[in-house]
Amino acid sequence: MAYCCKCGTKLNNEDLFCPNCGEKNPVLSQKEEKNHKNYTELNNSNSTITSNVSNSVNFKDAFNVIINMFLRPASTAEKFINNADRSIAIIITIFVLIVQGFLGMWKVSQIISNINKLTINITNRIMEFISLLQPGTSSNALSSNDLEYFTREIERIRPYVKIPYGKVFIQNCTLIILAVLIVFIILCLANSMFSRGKVEVFKFYKTALIITLPALYFEFFSIMLSYLSINLGLAIALLGLIISLACFSIIIGTALSFTKNFSVFTASAAAIFTAIALSACLKSFIASDVTDIAASIMNAIKNFNL
Repeated sequence: MAYCCKCGTKLNNEDLFCPNCGEKNPVLSQKEEKNHKNYTELNNSNSTITSNVSNSVNFKDAFNVIINMFLRPASTAEKFINNADRSIAIIITIFVLIVQGFLGMWKVSQIISNINKLTINITNRIMEFISLLQPGTSSNALSSNDLEYFTREIERIRPYVKIPYGKVFIQNCTLIILAVLIVFIILCLANSMFSRGKVEVFKFYKTALIITLPALYFEFFSIMLSYLSINLGLAIALLGLIISLACFSIIIGTALSFTKNFSVFTASAAAIFTAIALSACLKSFIASDVTDIAASIMNAIKNFNL
C-alpha cells in the first residue's frame, strides 16, 4: 500500500498517478525507470554482440575469398560477385591496396639492393656498344680491379641513397585503383550499350576488384623468384595477368550473364584500355622516382667527393 507524497491520498499498487492531485506514484516511477534502464542496457548489449558477430563473420568470409581466389579463382569470383555484401568488398579493397603498395616498395628495394650488378651490366653494355662503333677499341668488359672499385664506391653511397618508399606505396595504390576504375567503367558502358539485362552496378565493382587478386598473388611470387632469375620473375608475373584475364572473361559470362562472344570482346577491350592507361601512368611514376633517386645519389656523391 502506498500514499501520495503530496496530498496523502491512498494509492493502489497499479496507480501510476494520484487520482486526487495527479502526482506521480514514486514507487511505480522508480520501477518503470529501472525496467526501462534494464531494457535499454539489454538492447545495447544485444546490439554490440550482434555487431561483433557480424564483423567476425565478415572478416572470416573475406579471408575465405582471399584464400580461395588462389585455389579456385573462377568459382570463388562468381560466388563473391553474386553473394558478397559491401563490408566484405570493402575489406578486400583495403587488402588489395595495402598488399599492392607493399609489393611496389619491395620491388624498388629489390632493384636498389641489386644496384651493383645493374651498374656493372650497364657499364659492360656501354663498353660493348662503343666497341661496335669503334672496331679498333677493345670490347673487353671491366677488369677485376675496375669491378672491385665500382663495387666499393657503390657500397659507400648506397646507405645514404634516399628511396621515396611512401611515394612508391601511394603510386602503387593509385595504379590498382586506376585499373579497377577502368574495368568498372568499361563494364558499365558495355552493359548499358549492348546488354539487354539489368545488372546491379555494385556487381561491376566487385567484378573489377576480384580479378586483381590472381595478378596480385603472382606478382608476389614474381618478386620472390626474381632473386633467382629476372626472366623467371617476369614469366610468373605474365602468368598472373593471363589468369586474371581468363578469370575475368569467364565470370562476366557466368556472374553478369553476358553472352560468350560479348564476354570475349568486353574482356579484350578492358585489358587493352587498362594496359594503355597503366603503362602511361607507370611511365610517369618511374620517371618521377628515378629523378628523386638520382638526385639522392648525386647528393651522396658530392658528400663523399667521389
